[in-house]
Amino acid sequence: MNLNRFDVNDDPSSNDLFFERLDAFTEKTLADIKAFSIRENIPYDQVRRHVAERHSQYLFSNLIPLLARQQNIRDILLSTSQVLESLQDIAGVQSFFLAINPNDADDEGFLGGTTLGREFWRSLRGGGTAGAKSLKSLALSTPNILLRHPLSYFMELDYHLVRKKPLIL
Repeated sequence: MNLNRFDVNDDPSSNDLFFERLDAFTEKTLADIKAFSIRENIPYDQVRRHVAERHSQYLFSNLIPLLARQQNIRDILLSTSQVLESLQDIAGVQSFFLAINPNDADDEGFLGGTTLGREFWRSLRGGGTAGAKSLKSLALSTPNILLRHPLSYFMELDYHLVRKKPLIL
């Protein structure tokens, strides 16, 4: 998987060396997380998820100026999209994702993933720009308790949609 699209230096050989060291650092960090999870007797994926959440909190903390935070968000979305494109190259997996910031009136959403996945979303009835607006509207109207526990909310939503029962919030 080649995530080296964002060069850190003008010299390509310096970039290669940097990313080689970064990969070694990342592998060591993941090994440390695994050792920590064993010591704490907590599943590795759960610890890794907590580390990712803590890192995300750092990335999006109020200490970072708004413009820098918006650029960080965009960089993460672009990187995620590139990972999905790489997954398609490696394994043939097709995908798309839509991200919106409901608190930003000017945000029209970010559509990422593979070309086929993005085109599927755009051509889907209720998808495209209208779908992004619908997601934003849903996010703005959803009580905060549901946003803190989205998995249980969507499992409940799925249950009611499959059984055609009204969802009572």
